[in-house]
Amino acid sequence: MEAWSLNITVSYVLRDDVDLDEAKAGIGAFVDAVGRDHPGVRYVSGQSLSNERAFRHTIRVRSKEELGAMQAQEFFKAFGPWLSSRCAEGPTVDRYGVIAATD
Repeated sequence: MEAWSLNITVSYVLRDDVDLDEAKAGIGAFVDAVGRDHPGVRYVSGQSLSNERAFRHTIRVRSKEELGAMQAQEFFKAFGPWLSSRCAEGPTVDRYGVIAATD
């Protein structure tokens, strides 16, 4: 199996007026779309245990080509503006090259 080559994190805090259940449903639909069509991408979305409005997405990608293919999809292009419009802070994106991993 090919190793993961890139890790990406997306962190943000939702505005106080954003309905958390609606936001989590939108995030879930996005992650479902990633999982359905992009086997070279592992996507995890998490909610902070100390601040219910803070979220972090962790994305593991096998190749830059796989990342590009996902980013070219309409569901991906729509998610960024949808998410940004609900944020009080962020989203901020960081990319990391993999040095070592368990899988």
